[in-house]
Amino acid sequence: MSLFWFYTREYDGIGDGTVDQWTEESVIRGLNTRKIGVKCLVLEETGSTNDQARRLAEAGAEEGTVVLAERQLQGRGRLGRRWASPQGSGLWFSVILRPEIRPEEAAGVVFLSAAAVCGALKEFTKLPCFLKWPNDILLEGKKICGILAEMNGTSERINHIVVGVGINVNQRQPDFPEELRGKAGSLAMASGVEWDRIALLREVLRSLDREYEDFLKFGFACALSRWRSLCGMFGQQVRIDCQGTVVSGTALDVDGQGRLLVETPNGVERISAGDVSLVKEA
Repeated sequence: MSLFWFYTREYDGIGDGTVDQWTEESVIRGLNTRKIGVKCLVLEETGSTNDQARRLAEAGAEEGTVVLAERQLQGRGRLGRRWASPQGSGLWFSVILRPEIRPEEAAGVVFLSAAAVCGALKEFTKLPCFLKWPNDILLEGKKICGILAEMNGTSERINHIVVGVGINVNQRQPDFPEELRGKAGSLAMASGVEWDRIALLREVLRSLDREYEDFLKFGFACALSRWRSLCGMFGQQVRIDCQGTVVSGTALDVDGQGRLLVETPNGVERISAGDVSLVKEA
């Protein structure tokens, strides 16, 4: 495993259009963020960037530190699912945050992160990406990005939150495990072109930096407002698996705590956690 540290404050160059050369300068060039990316650890390979970031956070790593890997051997998503992270095709990274908020407000980090990444993808690619509650990003009905936020703290305070992001950028269908080929997509599959992953990474980090700063200033309501503007499932029929209990109905909105409001034959239900599927009309 090879790695190196670099500091975004020390370089402020202009991009030269070079595609996918993972060097110190190529990643930090023109980033100009306030917090996110102040330090980055670049790895050729790791088990999980979230696990690596957690270890760094526990050792006192600075807020905004980014851990980036070209390949993950044990990448994971929500609900313990495996996340396929092949070499040289996507963006696999984690960010260490230390927000001075109450633990019950930590859900706001999930929503701001999802909104930031989705907004960056739409701006960079001009493709019709949209959010599915709470933090999946879909394109042409297939999942192209997942976000996993893991908190360390007590009932009284947050020590740190690690936000892991996996973006399928240049994969083709054969790159995915067979069981995922009907569900997973990539930017390249949707557009027919390959994308500059480093330029996309910088766009995402800048977006995360802006949304995080707004969240700290204006709170959960600000993050939810931005998230709502990018959600593509309101008004659609959904099916939610809530740890064995299935709720079906029409997705209406999210409440002030980020719970999904679903209109069912028995009235409106508020879903705090669950696996959501969009029900396609016959």
